[in-house]
Amino acid sequence: MVLSIGSTSKARRKSTANAYKGLLNRLPFEDQVTASTHEEVARKLRRITTQGAYNHHLVALKVFFNWCIKRRYRTDNPALGLSKFARPKKKRILSDDELKAIWQAYDKCGTFGAIVKLLILTGQRRNEIAALEHSYVKGDLLCLPPELTKNGRAHVLPICSVDKEQLVCAQIEHLFFTSLSDTGQEYAILRLVEIQKELRQSERCH
Repeated sequence: MVLSIGSTSKARRKSTANAYKGLLNRLPFEDQVTASTHEEVARKLRRITTQGAYNHHLVALKVFFNWCIKRRYRTDNPALGLSKFARPKKKRILSDDELKAIWQAYDKCGTFGAIVKLLILTGQRRNEIAALEHSYVKGDLLCLPPELTKNGRAHVLPICSVDKEQLVCAQIEHLFFTSLSDTGQEYAILRLVEIQKELRQSERCH
């Protein structure tokens, strides 16, 4: 079956709904929605090799089948009873030297490099920065609208001259940046892997 969140997009942020759709459409269900069983859902999820991806797919499935129940396509949620992996909270933060290494490495990573630098400077989420529009910048303030933020509330933060230098306009309609697939993301990730290796080698030397 082709899975879709459908009208839940109205109740959720567009980016969240799109993320759910992407996750659901990666699961190779072939039967009708009404024919999916708990065992089938569990079997499909067991094929996912990483705990983080498993958790994300499980959440998307529970949301989708709850939507089916509300629309009376089903009377039960076959994903209920399946638990997410407990993942330890991340306590480590990047050191000043690590941030410096990343900043310098992303000098030659094009638009995606500018996005990463703005993430460092502003502390915002990747999708929030990647979706920036010219209208969001008002003088020395960056005004993120409710539909863009995770908590659904408008968010205003000051920006400095360094921030503005990173807002390299791609001249693509009303956006600062093109889609993430066109930003040099693949090259930037490879550079990050190289940085990680260099930092590990440096730690061993000390």
